[in-house]
Amino acid sequence: MSRDLSRLRQQIYELQREHARLVQRMLKSREMVKGSVITLARRCGKPGCKCNRGEKHKSKYLSISDGGKTRMIYLKPEMEMKAGEAAERYRRFRSARARLVKIQKEVLNLFNQLEDHQREELNGKRDKKKSKG
Repeated sequence: MSRDLSRLRQQIYELQREHARLVQRMLKSREMVKGSVITLARRCGKPGCKCNRGEKHKSKYLSISDGGKTRMIYLKPEMEMKAGEAAERYRRFRSARARLVKIQKEVLNLFNQLEDHQREELNGKRDKKKSKG
């Protein structure tokens, strides 16, 4: 029984450490953007252009959701990398946030198990005293 309690406490401590690491990482996060950088290939429409022969013009856009509608924001070449990194930071932030929620649920479940074990121990001791008395 005490081995079970020790294991539960250890699991809680491990989750607590993971939680603290995630919080520290999230607090250090920088500029983020909720969206994705995508490449679109288009034709310009000029009669003698290479795009009319199949080689389309490629450009990068930031795709974001705005009020339920998808908006495409053109990215100048010097902004492509910065926008991509900001979008990736957002994805990592949201992933860490989701993990925090799971950790909290796991910790609560472990505390419930810990409580049950501790109540069982006390009830077991009472039963032994009653049977002796």
